[in-house]
Amino acid sequence: MGSSAESGVSGDFVTNADKFDREGQAAKDFLTPGEVARLLHVSPKTVNRWAHEGRLSCIVTLGGHRRFPRTEVEAAIQRMQGDGAGRS
Repeated sequence: MGSSAESGVSGDFVTNADKFDREGQAAKDFLTPGEVARLLHVSPKTVNRWAHEGRLSCIVTLGGHRRFPRTEVEAAIQRMQGDGAGRS
């Protein structure tokens, strides 16, 4: 098994316990690449590429899946809306 640097995936690792809040409900603080893609109107591959390029921050689960902080995604949405606001 290689490290995250060897596999080309950057980010912090989380455990299954980190995915749940005190009430045992699934935490909605992190989004999957598919959820982010739907919000940003891009493909999941684009979301993962942006993460690899450092344009979106993410964490990597023990299973090797990326999860994106909801606040980071919301900020990206605001940036994208701001970029397109002046165009017609």
